[in-house]
Amino acid sequence: MKFKAKKFESICKEFAKKIYNMMDAEDRAYVQEESFLMLRTYEKLFDEYAYPALEIAAATYPNDYQKSLKKYPLLGEEHSILYNGSGMVEQCLEELHK
Repeated sequence: MKFKAKKFESICKEFAKKIYNMMDAEDRAYVQEESFLMLRTYEKLFDEYAYPALEIAAATYPNDYQKSLKKYPLLGEEHSILYNGSGMVEQCLEELHK
């Protein structure tokens, strides 16, 4: 899985779109109630593909990373990139599901 996006928020949105298209109706409903990371298939994809890309994006574009965090509630500098990335993907999935 490769990403066209280079910045943090864009990678989260692109990853969310990719996995949303992989989900069946049951998975999509589950995501509304719980974290997508609870579904092991998507957790594995996040750990293998999205997280490394998010680490690079946060280091390469630190100002963009900080700006992205301000757009999404519950995220912030005090949290890890892993937490912020998964939280942002989660919120992007919820937006896609609406």
